[in-house]
Amino acid sequence: MAKLVSGETTLYNAQFKQLKDIIFSPHLLIAFLFTPQHIIIPFLTLLYYGFFPIIEFPLFIVAIPVFYMNYLIFHGPTAVLMSSYGLVHIVPIVSFAAILGFDKLRKLRLFLKDPKLVTSMNAFLLSSIFISYLFFNPFRYQMMYWPERFQRFTQHDIEIYKYLISIPKKFSICCDEHYRFVLGNRREIYVFDVSATSSEKSKYPQIKDSDMVIVSQNANEDFKRFIKDRLLNSNDYGVEKYFEGIVVFKKGLDKKFKDVVKENRTMSPVSNSIRFNDELELLSYHTDKNIYRRNNVVKVTLFWKVIKDIERDYWFVVRMKKFGKTIQEVIWEPFSGFFPTSLWENGNTYKEEINLPIPEIAILSYEPVFLEIYAVDPLTVKNNSSFLNSLGKFQTIKEKKEPISQHFFGMIQLVL
Repeated sequence: MAKLVSGETTLYNAQFKQLKDIIFSPHLLIAFLFTPQHIIIPFLTLLYYGFFPIIEFPLFIVAIPVFYMNYLIFHGPTAVLMSSYGLVHIVPIVSFAAILGFDKLRKLRLFLKDPKLVTSMNAFLLSSIFISYLFFNPFRYQMMYWPERFQRFTQHDIEIYKYLISIPKKFSICCDEHYRFVLGNRREIYVFDVSATSSEKSKYPQIKDSDMVIVSQNANEDFKRFIKDRLLNSNDYGVEKYFEGIVVFKKGLDKKFKDVVKENRTMSPVSNSIRFNDELELLSYHTDKNIYRRNNVVKVTLFWKVIKDIERDYWFVVRMKKFGKTIQEVIWEPFSGFFPTSLWENGNTYKEEINLPIPEIAILSYEPVFLEIYAVDPLTVKNNSSFLNSLGKFQTIKEKKEPISQHFFGMIQLVL
């Protein structure tokens, strides 16, 4: 579990205050209840169970956990439920059919005679929505930080929260729905759907008109590219702030990136400093801890120094190897693609954070797992669906086709 930090109570209290604001602000209440995730909960319930003969109270008791599973699919702490999304609704139907028999099940009709039963169902659905808000951590939604992505606020989350509430209310803001409630009641705030695809670009003309645009890693890659094309590649916006997984654009800024590390005394220098084509140097790294367990994520902080003007945009790869065989890897564009290496300034040092999930195959008592780093030319992997597992198609910064690798973590200890 993520370690609880001081200041966490402040963030919880702020969420309770937000709930109070919602109760006494009808338009915020409507906005919260009618987000896609919250609409689909009762919709799925009606779709899958509305035609179900929930007549007997014992059957309703059996169905309550299933209703709750529908809710957990969108906000719960269980990665298993997220991965079994398509099966969750089928299980109770098959179970009831096995008990009652398909013929009997087909002949029964929906017949809710007891008003108390109807009231109980509605109360359960509505209360689950409010409870989901009270214990919902918007900074880790769908980030697959299992199991620490739910109900656990870290210092990183608090820093993001403090920054968001410090944004002057006179600014118009465009963001995804999960930051809508953190930002509070503002005169101008626009919400875009993070699942939007390229065919839906025209639905968001307000993005270009907002004073600030906040994009999180909840957005799919297609939408991120759209945002980057509309904002970063224009002369109207620049990057105001970058957190892990969150980029803030502001109108009127140049393209210079503000999150430059001037000095960091906690950096541990890398032995035999790793250089890529004499353009980038990996100065330092650190992980959040040394011992990892089943289903953990290795959180890695990297410090890059630009030693020469970079004319191209590069991707990076972190690989986890077991006895020389790759068992896990993460391929990413620097700063989620919103601040490519071609914009990095010579002489500056940049701090970046990535996460590497530990696969099940790596879980053996005290098994050494080495991590390696590579530089990748994105031109060779673009539109190539097999590049994740195809080392032979990697083209590195150097002219050689062999990856530039270095055991820059040494050994990380894994325990059961």
